[in-house]
Amino acid sequence: MLKNILGSIVFVVVVLALINFIGDAMVDPATSPQSPSPLKAEIQAPTPESAKVSDAAPEADQPEEVEPEAVEPKVVEPQETERTIAMAGDAAAGKNIFRKKCMGCHTATKGEPDRTGPNLWDVVGRKKGASPEYRYSTPMKALGGVWNEADILGFIAGPRTFLPDTKMTFAGIKNEQERADILAFLNTLKD
Repeated sequence: MLKNILGSIVFVVVVLALINFIGDAMVDPATSPQSPSPLKAEIQAPTPESAKVSDAAPEADQPEEVEPEAVEPKVVEPQETERTIAMAGDAAAGKNIFRKKCMGCHTATKGEPDRTGPNLWDVVGRKKGASPEYRYSTPMKALGGVWNEADILGFIAGPRTFLPDTKMTFAGIKNEQERADILAFLNTLKD
C-alpha cells in the first residue's frame, strides 16, 4: 500500500513538472514578464538593423534590463440604468444583501477591524486604498481618486473586471437592483 501511495505521489509530481515545462514553452515571450527563451532567440532570423547593431557594439549581445510596464487599472463605467437604479436603491434590502454576500469579508461598523477585506464604514467618498490598517493590492493603491457611486457600482458588479489583479476574488453581484440596494446601504454608513 505504501508503494502505491509513493508511486502516485511521484506520478503526480512528474505530470505537474511536465505540464509546467510545456506551459513555459508555449508562453508568448512578447506577453511574458520574463526575458525571452534563448531557444526562441536562435530561431528568429536576424534583421539587417540587428546585424548592424551587433557588429557595431559587441556589448549588445548582453540582454538589457527592461522595466516592467505599470498596469493601468481598467475603470468600468456603470451603465446609465445602474445610475438610475442607484438613486432608487433600498438601504434596508441592501443591508440584508450585505450581510449575506459581503459580511464574510468586510465589516461595516465604525471602528471595527478589517477582515479579509477592509472595513467599509464611510466608504462612499473615501480615498481608494485608504483604510489605514488594511494591506491593499498594488493596483488598488495605484488606482487613486475616491470611491464615488459609479465606481462602487462598477467594482461590486465585477471586482476583477473593474480592476484586474485586485485581491478581491469575489465574482461580483450581477443583479443591478441588488447592487443599487447595497450602494444605498453603504451610503448610510457615515456619521
